[in-house]
Amino acid sequence: AKGDDGRNMVSLYLIDDDGESSNKINKDDETSVMAARQVQNKLPPYWAREGTLHQDILAGTVEGSDYGIEYNARNPPRSDDDEKPAVKLGLNIFKMKEVNIATSQMALNVWLRLTWKDPRLAWNSTSEKYFGIHQTTFNAETDPELTDIWVPDLELVNQDVPLSQSLAPKQAVVYSDGTVFWSRVGMLNSICAFSGLKQHPFDLNECTVDFSGWARSGFFANYEFMDPPVSFGGTGTARTTYQEYQLRQSGIRTSIQVYTYPCCPDEPWPTLTYTFLFERVTTWLYMRTLVIPVVMLTFL
Repeated sequence: AKGDDGRNMVSLYLIDDDGESSNKINKDDETSVMAARQVQNKLPPYWAREGTLHQDILAGTVEGSDYGIEYNARNPPRSDDDEKPAVKLGLNIFKMKEVNIATSQMALNVWLRLTWKDPRLAWNSTSEKYFGIHQTTFNAETDPELTDIWVPDLELVNQDVPLSQSLAPKQAVVYSDGTVFWSRVGMLNSICAFSGLKQHPFDLNECTVDFSGWARSGFFANYEFMDPPVSFGGTGTARTTYQEYQLRQSGIRTSIQVYTYPCCPDEPWPTLTYTFLFERVTTWLYMRTLVIPVVMLTFL
């Protein structure tokens, strides 16, 4: 290739041990290219560099870090300005499993996603020690005895089954700037106060679910929605099989409210609310077996 001054340029991609290309380096001559290759060849294997990164993060000895103390998964992260983390919540609705009006239960198969930033987990991906490592994974659990890193204690308030039991344990993806993305797949089982039943069988029923921190109030984490707060599908198996109700995607609403409780009246508890709208898909069955026969009998 030609540079701006017309000289021949040599483009070099450094390849990590996992086969992924790293930073592109443009050099004016072969000597610089060979020097870059020698640096690459002297680096430990990718898995060794990643293992070193894990050890340094948990020990608080990340190269260039100002923290210098062992990572404590019980303590929420704080920014350099002592700001609490902004924890964002998003739901991908994979499939609707059940809406049971009689028992006031709703079950959705979801991917529950959380993202936040933890400066203690950041590193320089261009330094020789962690060269080429742009992301890694850590064990993430709501139990502080099992997790490697801090995770929000977000809970489904009107739960039928706790999230710790209904969502599969998954590792969290951590990026070099300290951003954490934690996605778990499983069931969202909630108790609903269904509304709209008076219009049966032409009813549109609403179910509201609330998410909030449990042990830590809004003083320690600021809960927000992702953009967008809800998505649908994922793979070819995401379609919902025939049942009495279907989820009206355009009818989903979200809101954020802040509550206080007698236990701690001075602490804010931000609550993220999803309102789901379900429409009956068996109206024609009720029309044929109930409404029409009743009308005909009325005129006999």
